[in-house]
Amino acid sequence: GLLETGNVYLYSGNWGFGFRYFLSNRITLLTGIEQSKVKSWSRSEVDFAYNTSTEHIMPDGDKENMSPVPMPTPFGEIDTEITYHLPGEANIPNGETMNSILETHQEIQYYSIPLGMEYNITSKTRTKWFAEGGLRYNHTYLDASRFTSRIVHLGQDMAVTDEKLMNSPSYKSSYFNYYLGTGINYQFSDKFLLSGSIRYFNNITKVNLQDNASTKVRGYSLKIGILYIF
Repeated sequence: GLLETGNVYLYSGNWGFGFRYFLSNRITLLTGIEQSKVKSWSRSEVDFAYNTSTEHIMPDGDKENMSPVPMPTPFGEIDTEITYHLPGEANIPNGETMNSILETHQEIQYYSIPLGMEYNITSKTRTKWFAEGGLRYNHTYLDASRFTSRIVHLGQDMAVTDEKLMNSPSYKSSYFNYYLGTGINYQFSDKFLLSGSIRYFNNITKVNLQDNASTKVRGYSLKIGILYIF
């Protein structure tokens, strides 16, 4: 079906080293290596069947159970194990439908290799206004996922005592995107430039594809750096 959600704006800090080759006073080729961080927040509601074979009585008389709950996220599905308590007098039949509400916070970090071009719109002064565009290859090297959960039965919350991630999300480790931007280079000496630009970026290939749901990473970036001219 069609999922309609509101926008959630998330921010991260990124860094990189670039190399430029000046083809002319107006055109410059760019490449380098960058570190980019993608943050994601999501919420899902998953129903699961209660299993009485894993239920046991606690010393205080309450019951404890652990249920495996699959957790869909924008970066792929993650298996979880959630331990929760219920009152000792509760009698939930085997196979009874339970509800889980899961909130996931993910931070995926990539190494990125850009290949792009700058075009100087003005080129006769120390301050040069330019337009830029290019492609980037992105490969992940670190993911960090954490979640919180609620277990609900017939509108009543169970007390969650432990939450475990059993595997990493199943997103694609590499993807391509493109970027477009504009900015200013200010040459304050013969060897140094101060550069700043605003970029828009979007996927060419998808980060995640499962069933009928796919994930794209897009946003805006503010780039500020110092260039040394060899």
